[in-house]
Amino acid sequence: VSKCYKPLRIDHSDFGLPISGVQPEGAVFAPNTGYISDPMLAVQNMKYAAESVRTNGNKNANFLFGRQVVEINQKNGKVCGVALADGDYISCNVVLNAAGPYSAQLNNLAFLDSNINDMKFETRPLRQEVAYCNGPEGIDMDKDGFISIDLDTGCYFRPEVGNKLLIGGLEAECDPEEWVDGDIDSNLNESLTETWTNLVYRAALRFPNLPIPTGKGTQGIVSLYDVTPDWAPIYDKSSLEGYYMAIGTSGNQFKMAGPVGDLMATIIDKCENGHDHDKDPVKYEMKMSRPGDYIDTGKFSRLRDLNNTSQSVMG
Repeated sequence: VSKCYKPLRIDHSDFGLPISGVQPEGAVFAPNTGYISDPMLAVQNMKYAAESVRTNGNKNANFLFGRQVVEINQKNGKVCGVALADGDYISCNVVLNAAGPYSAQLNNLAFLDSNINDMKFETRPLRQEVAYCNGPEGIDMDKDGFISIDLDTGCYFRPEVGNKLLIGGLEAECDPEEWVDGDIDSNLNESLTETWTNLVYRAALRFPNLPIPTGKGTQGIVSLYDVTPDWAPIYDKSSLEGYYMAIGTSGNQFKMAGPVGDLMATIIDKCENGHDHDKDPVKYEMKMSRPGDYIDTGKFSRLRDLNNTSQSVMG
């Protein structure tokens, strides 16, 4: 880490050359942060926890998998239910859009007349690739590894199960953005591309003995971020009464799912009981981490001025 680089594609003539006469001035170490290495297990645990809460013997949460929403029904300017592709209909007074990269599609169902939608900005799905490699020789990633964000190389890396290294990108200026509009299920290219190669070679600038996978050893994941223009989420009501949004989470909010659920429940409860959230944004208490301190949820408003952020997954 004694060398500074400029994020470049590997076909650039200056790739791998440190910036002459410049050294890193320091770093930020945050020992109390972390990551979730098994998101599937995490969401399963949250599902089981939600289902275990009962009122009068009835589950407070039910899950319908593989069921597509095709209509968000409204009456007198308020949500009254959702229609599913298989013909079923669910009557409800509240709908929460937490559809990830499908969030814009769901908003389109809610606002068939776009003039009714007062959002200042929308979300878009952004294609992402993440690379997996074996850990560098002599380093026990399971024991000694930690997540690192390296702006010089334009990537982040962290341990992955099995003494592996996971490598992702930081939306460096040299990297093209791949937006996936329209039908996500049809238009998303799920194959690994030169993006994977660029990520691995950039990480190798910090790990000179990093084994570069080839052939069948090439491993990675292709998926989507749900992105707002400033890479900050929208946790808010909408101009359609009863329709709420927890969207634009941009790949950096997964481990926030627990408190965000409570935050949204707080907003929904207050709004459904007459609170004007647009004029007086709800103050949300950080009950678990800092009791007595509050977050101004107006920072997550659909009507906000865009934040000055890193324009990347770091938010």
